[in-house]
Order: sequence, then C-alpha cells, then structure tokens
Amino acid sequence: MRHLYLFSLVILLAVCQQSLAGPRRGGGNGKGKRQKCQFDISRGECDPATQKMTITKTPKEGQPDSCQTRTLEKPCMKNGKKTKCQYQKPTITPCTDGQRVLTRQPVEGSDPACQPKTRTRPCRGQKPKKNPCKFGPWGDFGDCVDGMKTRTRPIVSGDQAKCAAKTTKTKRCKN
Repeated sequence: MRHLYLFSLVILLAVCQQSLAGPRRGGGNGKGKRQKCQFDISRGECDPATQKMTITKTPKEGQPDSCQTRTLEKPCMKNGKKTKCQYQKPTITPCTDGQRVLTRQPVEGSDPACQPKTRTRPCRGQKPKKNPCKFGPWGDFGDCVDGMKTRTRPIVSGDQAKCAAKTTKTKRCKN
C-alpha cells in the first residue's frame, strides 16, 4: 500500500512540474517543434586586405521575434570559388645536413595577400652522417709482438674520441 502511495505522489509531481514549466521553445505551441526562420541574404564587397566579405542575414517579414539579424564573415569568393593564391614552381636549395628548403613565390600579379611558402624536407636517398670521420693513409704493420702485429692511420677530421676506434688494425702473425 505504501508503494502505491509513493508511486501516485511521483506521478502527481511530474504532471504538476510540466504544467508549471510553461510553454516550450519554438512559439509555445506545446508540440516542442522549433520554427524555422526565413532570411533575406545580402553579401558585402570583398575586403582586399583581409580577403573576407560580410554576409548579413535579415529575417523576412512576418517572422517570429526569435528570428534575429545575423552577420557573418567568410572568405571571399571569386566565380563561386574561394580565391586561391597561385605560386611559381619551387626553388630548392642543395642538401645541407640532410635537409633541403623548398620556397614557392606567388605568381606575378597575384593578390597582395599571397605570401611566399617555405618548407623544409629531408633529402631523398641521403641519410645525414652523424659523425663523418676522415682518415689519412694506413701505415705499415709493425713488428710481431706476442703473435700480433698492428698498423695505424691518422684522423684528418671528425670527433677524435669517436673516430679513434677505426684508426687501428691488428692481425695475427708468427713469431
């Protein structure tokens, strides 16, 4: 019996809450449907400095008060398409440290808002050398000591500590 009483009370509260909440959005017809606004659209001229144009949407006559004038800013259109910058073929610098720089300049007569484009790319087929060691010529093998003889070569350029391991050759010999 107690459960039936609580259930009835919950239903009663829900019904009261809906009636006190008032009309719904969209004109107060109680169906919850939102009315669509109809607009007159006007487009402004393209601003050459920003390459943007202003679009104003004004509600048509007889539209509800919820329909308000809207102003948007969009990229300029040329022949129904966004204006695009046109560029020359890229100039490419020679590989330096495994990288090359590509630069594209705007075509002559392009929009002044078009800026040069620059990007850096790794060189094709070349891995940057982490520590290029350069050596002088190998010397002659020395005398046989404890069954081994050694020859060395000088380091011409590169990191002395990293290149030192490649400066010596040892091979077996007979005493």
